Amino acid sequence: MSAQTKQTCDKCRTGPLGGLRYVCLVCKNFHLCEECYERKCTKSNHRAFHPMQPIVPLNDLYKVLKNLEPSQIKNIYSCPYCGDEDLSISTLTEHCLEYHFTKSCNVRCPICVIQPRIQPNTRDALNKNALCRKAVC
Repeated sequence: MSAQTKQTCDKCRTGPLGGLRYVCLVCKNFHLCEECYERKCTKSNHRAFHPMQPIVPLNDLYKVLKNLEPSQIKNIYSCPYCGDEDLSISTLTEHCLEYHFTKSCNVRCPICVIQPRIQPNTRDALNKNALCRKAVC
């Protein structure tokens, strides 16, 4: 059974969301359930073309990850500017700095969305900090 969050789907109001959910990387606090995400639902300021970050409940994620080799773990981040998917922390940072360095729109850092308390003094923290300078976390 999936661990539930206090989040509800901002389109259909289903909640609390217990399975896969999606967080908008442009809108400040916008969540969709899997069904509304697949239907590309919109609401007020949220548009279907906004990049979304999938969020897997930690209990489900741990169950999957414990049976995988490190080389099998899929990259989980989405670019907050263009929506490119399957990026690691380092490839996300490289991608954003290479292709979106001059963009000035407010977006949410997908690393902060998934891992708000990343350990300081790690390579991941350095990459996160480089990305967060341009994002609204």
